[in-house]
Amino acid sequence: MQQLGKTGMKLTKIKILTLMLVISPSISANQLPGNVSKFFNNIISSEREKLIQCIQNEGLVGKEIINTSCEITDQLSKALITMNEYKNINIFNALGDERFVNYKKIKSSKAAYPKYAQKNAIQGRQILSFTIKEDGTITNIVPTLGICGNPDGPSQSVKECGIFRVASKKALLRMKYKPASFEGMPITIHNVKHQFTFIMEGIDAPKKYYVRDDKVEVDSIDVVVIRRLARVQDLLNKNNFELAESIAIENTENHLLFKFLLGKIYMANGDSQMAINHFHQFLYSTSSSEYYIDKPFLIEAYGFLIELLYKNGSFDEIAKIEMDLSDNLRYTSNNYNTVFSITYFYIGAALLNTGDLNNGLYYLIKSKRESSSEKLKTVINGIIDRVENSL
Repeated sequence: MQQLGKTGMKLTKIKILTLMLVISPSISANQLPGNVSKFFNNIISSEREKLIQCIQNEGLVGKEIINTSCEITDQLSKALITMNEYKNINIFNALGDERFVNYKKIKSSKAAYPKYAQKNAIQGRQILSFTIKEDGTITNIVPTLGICGNPDGPSQSVKECGIFRVASKKALLRMKYKPASFEGMPITIHNVKHQFTFIMEGIDAPKKYYVRDDKVEVDSIDVVVIRRLARVQDLLNKNNFELAESIAIENTENHLLFKFLLGKIYMANGDSQMAINHFHQFLYSTSSSEYYIDKPFLIEAYGFLIELLYKNGSFDEIAKIEMDLSDNLRYTSNNYNTVFSITYFYIGAALLNTGDLNNGLYYLIKSKRESSSEKLKTVINGIIDRVENSL
């Protein structure tokens, strides 16, 4: 079941200050105050009504409603995650119909990394659509989306490809499911989605790639360029910003990571606008450069860019970035949620400042649940208290 894109709710603006500290120990990580809870429950109710109306328009009844082609809105997904801490939203929890019991994976399977992709450090993702029959059998496997590139990078940084289809299909056929049921009886479910992600650890020097006729061709990176990247990072660590900047500027045409390093140099040197420009170029020029960029670089760049934009008061720009970032994070491993917790905070506070109460609260609550910082949780509790009193 595909989800709709972001549809923000423009409500009363609530100004948030980065350094605000409000003591509010009463709100736990899994508990929301009354008005905020009511706000999200109202969203769930209204969005479910729209979903049910769409299903009725399809003419589906009884056990067949679960095979709807109606989409789950982004608002419903985020409200359900906020109130119930679901990891993923599907048609079962979107409907909230107790007559249905969701299918359950009872045997996992890891896809073998295709040899050509592994040899050439090609990363990517393959999504498959399939049917789970009443006896748990998997049938009707159809590849719906395959990408080559960093699966957690900006949407512009990946290309559609089919290099992972065969390995993903073989892995899926080894998996086992307990079928879904309706009123206690097993049922067939169509259009089930599963995604296989192919990531290689320790890709320090991304390679340039091309996709032609569904075949991936890879160019290696010059050893000299790799050494210069390491040299700039070393100079940055030693606070030798002038020499680091000089080398990086001379090599921006040789490798995209020099733009990333320039962003870090300008940020460390207090030039926030230049840092913003280079982090933005790094994240959103990958479509033309066609480089694989390892996930840690992307996470750092997103985090630095959003922090700088927030401190500059560029809340509308953060809202634009969130739309792209939200799609990427939908497939991101939970291992990175803790790292991203402060970024979630900046996104949430920025969206509140634009009047987007729904998405702003969603990111703030997500930040609090993932963060290990008691100081950050205290700040978020204070913001939630302000929202609670304004509703």
